Amino acid sequence: MGRAPARAVSRFALGAFLAFLALPAAAEVGLTLKKSFIEKYKNRLTIETKFIVDAAHKNPNPANKDADLHIAGRPGSEIGLVTVGEIQNAKEATEALQFIRQNTGTNVPARFVGVWRVWFEHSGGTDQVQGKPLTKSKSTNPDHVFEIHPVTRINDIDLLGTLRFIEGYTKPDNTDARIRMVESLRGSIRVKGQKVTIQRKGGNDPNYIAFVMKLLPGNHGFQKSDKTWTQPQDGKFVFAAIYDLEEDELLVRKRRVGFVAGSEPFQKLATMMPNECLKVLGITRINLELVSWRVKNKKQRPDVLAWDLPYELIAVGTKGDKFKCAEEEDE
Repeated sequence: MGRAPARAVSRFALGAFLAFLALPAAAEVGLTLKKSFIEKYKNRLTIETKFIVDAAHKNPNPANKDADLHIAGRPGSEIGLVTVGEIQNAKEATEALQFIRQNTGTNVPARFVGVWRVWFEHSGGTDQVQGKPLTKSKSTNPDHVFEIHPVTRINDIDLLGTLRFIEGYTKPDNTDARIRMVESLRGSIRVKGQKVTIQRKGGNDPNYIAFVMKLLPGNHGFQKSDKTWTQPQDGKFVFAAIYDLEEDELLVRKRRVGFVAGSEPFQKLATMMPNECLKVLGITRINLELVSWRVKNKKQRPDVLAWDLPYELIAVGTKGDKFKCAEEEDE
């Protein structure tokens, strides 16, 4: 892409600095993952597990608080972490809501499918270690850094239709401030044997972000060992430039954005050409593909383990059709 307007870059730099200063001095929290887990899921959109529902909200959050339903429980060994599932636009998912109400606390596992999410938004002060024995969750929001968010299926209940813009939820519209926060995620990575620990300093990590993405030309997806590019079976990854909702400020020149197969955002993406734009509602998560790269290259470049934590965006809603934006930045 061409250069961003000087005004946009200077505003972003100043905002990032101020956001950095404003972060509270919080305890460092660690998440320890198995290398095998990272390698298996780093280029996947979703995960499937048998999930025991321990606690759940009686009703979804109101729209102005995100309209989600939180479900805390114990997943299978493929996850092995304290986990919270979230149904997006949950008020409309009446069959799923009834199922959750009937099965909470029964210790009967159900098939849960959804977007895996490593994020430190609700980490509290508790280190999380994959494979450590799990105890029954007593609340809907236990300290956790792993989520299935959004949930796309519970047993035979299809929830892909809930991946839409959340009408009445305006908080994610504060795009530039939220992007600044995730662009300056502070942390580090430690490696010991077959385990990788991601340390996160600070907290208050944002959840949903509304933004305009411009599809970049070039290769998309991820590279295989033979250097060819491919896509996961459960969706697509693309590289996009990220703009604010007014389309006049370039916030990030290149970021990986994931689209879940069969969802409304996935269908919108299928019609897009390079340099076309789309208004997106996204969630943030740690980019395990870049974590994997850093772990593999730590001997040649030890400094990579201390870089700011990498993230990616998952499209969970779109608004309107594709359009042209910031044409002066086209490559």
